Amino acid sequence: VFMALLLAGTGYVAYRSFSRHLLGNIYSLRRGTERVALADFNQEIPVQSADELGQLAGAFNVMTQKLAVAKLEIEDRSNKLTRALREEENLMASIPDIVYITDNNGMLKKWNQRMEQVTGYSAQELAGKSGWDLLTPEGKAITREALNSWMQSGGFEIELPLQVKNGQVISYFWKGVPLKDENSKVTGLIGIGRDITTYKRTQDYLDQLA
Repeated sequence: VFMALLLAGTGYVAYRSFSRHLLGNIYSLRRGTERVALADFNQEIPVQSADELGQLAGAFNVMTQKLAVAKLEIEDRSNKLTRALREEENLMASIPDIVYITDNNGMLKKWNQRMEQVTGYSAQELAGKSGWDLLTPEGKAITREALNSWMQSGGFEIELPLQVKNGQVISYFWKGVPLKDENSKVTGLIGIGRDITTYKRTQDYLDQLA
């Protein structure tokens, strides 16, 4: 009887110890997965055995380490992209000329503040406009005739009048090049326009003196 009680007691103690070990590992894994679900990848579960639970804990630690590295890489790329976009915006804002980008259909996709200041259109109004909408009838005709050759030649330089919101027509000199994707397919156009009103007046004045 004594031996039976001793064996039973030993078995109970072993069972309690095993249960605590098992439940402890399961609890650690559960807590770890909950933290990972909250994007907290700085989790490491103690590997206390070489059994399946220990192997699972080890695999979990490797996974969280890789996720932590991936998260840092993503954050670094995101920060670099944000800085690049901010620098691009600052550059475009500092240019005194009109800078714009259109798609293949001539719809305005991006522009600097100078475009809004000169044309009198708000950003919301420009977002629904084509570059054609800012040209005079004469300018549209010239552009249509020359557009294909511009794309094939790799760019253009031309004097075209700009018609702004209040109907005023301003002399502008335009220069642009086609935008291409990684397969060299033309996806749009990027251009810059400079107000040459003063130059034109000076030229007219000199012509009168000649």
